[in-house]
Amino acid sequence: KKYAGIIYNRYRQNGFSDNQARAMVAEHGRENDFNPNTMFGTHYDASNKKSNLGIMSWQGGRDTGLINFMRNRGIWDGKGKMPRTQAALEAQVDYAVFEMKTGGAYGRTRREFLNNPNISQADAGVVLGDNFIRWDRSGKAVLGKNVTKHLAKRDNYYNIVGGNGGGSNGSQLAQARER
Repeated sequence: KKYAGIIYNRYRQNGFSDNQARAMVAEHGRENDFNPNTMFGTHYDASNKKSNLGIMSWQGGRDTGLINFMRNRGIWDGKGKMPRTQAALEAQVDYAVFEMKTGGAYGRTRREFLNNPNISQADAGVVLGDNFIRWDRSGKAVLGKNVTKHLAKRDNYYNIVGGNGGGSNGSQLAQARER
């Protein structure tokens, strides 16, 4: 819960609305359960056999971008590791915001998420999942039936910082798959 609060506050400091900040906290929680070993380190993604870095499981060049971003801020520890500090956590949030605002591939995220301060969690989950985070939120690729567990986990984290997660029942899952 401590990490969720730090992340939420940093998104708010970056100009995100309450709904936007809560949606991002929910996605980060779904990604890593706020486990410091994952948030400040790497873990293996069995679905694509790649190494993921940090609170958003950056990979495929995005991880290198995060490392360079943190080095430019003097936060990377010089030993090839991310320090377990609030500054490192906040830098990861800042990098996510930087990516959203400047990344060429994230126009949809800018239009539908950043330009919509009153976005619902359901709508945020769709655009973030498909365009920005790019996880198997529909369960079609890797997660299958396990996607329901991941959606419920996301809803729970959304509720930790307030708001109505909207649940993850079967009809919502079917709707998410169709969107």
